[in-house]
Amino acid sequence: MSALVTFVGCSLVLAGFAAEKFAEHRWLAASHPAPLDTFAVLALTLPAAGLTLMAALAA
Repeated sequence: MSALVTFVGCSLVLAGFAAEKFAEHRWLAASHPAPLDTFAVLALTLPAAGLTLMAALAA
């Protein structure tokens, strides 16, 4: 079970990194700073959720 939770936590962290990369490409394509959008929120919350999940398992 711990391997599965660790895999899910790492997947959430990597998905957050991918959302950040996608948001960065969208902002650069727009050639001006965009307001806070869904991908920026996902880029912050997905890694936080993954790390929290893995920390809860370790405790």
